Formats: sequence, structure tokens, C-alpha cells
Amino acid sequence: MQYPNEFELDNKRGEYCYKFSRQLKYITYEYAFDKAYKIMAELRRRGLDVVLPNALDKGTAKGWADFVRANDELIAYCELFGEELDCLLHPQFIGLEGKKVKCLTADGKIEEFFVTTWGKYAPYHIKRRNLSGRGGGKPIRKNYRAVEVINTDNKVESVEGKK
Repeated sequence: MQYPNEFELDNKRGEYCYKFSRQLKYITYEYAFDKAYKIMAELRRRGLDVVLPNALDKGTAKGWADFVRANDELIAYCELFGEELDCLLHPQFIGLEGKKVKCLTADGKIEEFFVTTWGKYAPYHIKRRNLSGRGGGKPIRKNYRAVEVINTDNKVESVEGKK
């Protein structure tokens, strides 16, 4: 997705606000920085001469420009070389795509969801209630204390520490 250069800062919410398809969308300063950093670090690892975003620019016009630039670089690289980058995949869920999992949050709550991926150039993991139908789910951005796979016969298989 190409992001517009026009945006607004919502410092109360800690989010960038931009228009996409005539709708207002919001991205947290933290997410924009994290995504831009991961993309640029991966491109640098692959030999490109790119500048990594600076954490001090979160929540500024420079921070948004870094985010847009990282996404533009990602698209250009992937279209040129015909490949996707896996730098945005959540390490706890690599290899669990299409499986139902039970996760223990940092505050002791249990979450159950199916793990799928979304995104054209650098897919990322999302949570879905079910695997049927269309539409996405919420991106998986936090780390869990424990992750277990729930098999179709309702047996639980621990995958803690799996990378």
C-alpha cells in the first residue's frame, strides 16, 4: 500500500491520521516507526544503502516521511526482484499460519484465534476468529508469555520457544 504524504498528528492519541479511499485511518507513532525500521533494516541486510529511521522522530513529520519512504522502498524492491520480505512476520507465529492457537498474555488473559497472514510485499500475521469468509483480522503486534496450538481434535500442543 502506498501511503499519502498528507497527514495530521494526533498527539492526544499518539497517532498519525491520513486519508485512504476517502476514509480516515490511524497508525500509532510506535507502529509506524517499528514497521519503517524493520523494513529498512531488512533492505540494508540485503545490501541496499538505506538510512534507518531514528526513534527520536516518532510522532513528527520526519517520522511520517520515514514511514512513507520505507513503504515506497519496500514496494520498489519487491517489484524489482519479484519477492516478498518476511521482516514483518511475528516470530512467535512463524510456521503456525492456518492453525488455531491459545495464547497467554502478559497480564494473564487467554486469547484464542486463528493465525493467518496479510499483505502483498511484506506480509504480517493477523488474528482471525475463523478461517472461512473474507476480510482480515487484527494484526498481531504483542508478544505472548505462552503459545499453544489447538488441534482439530481439541488437543493442545505447546510451541513455546518455537521460532
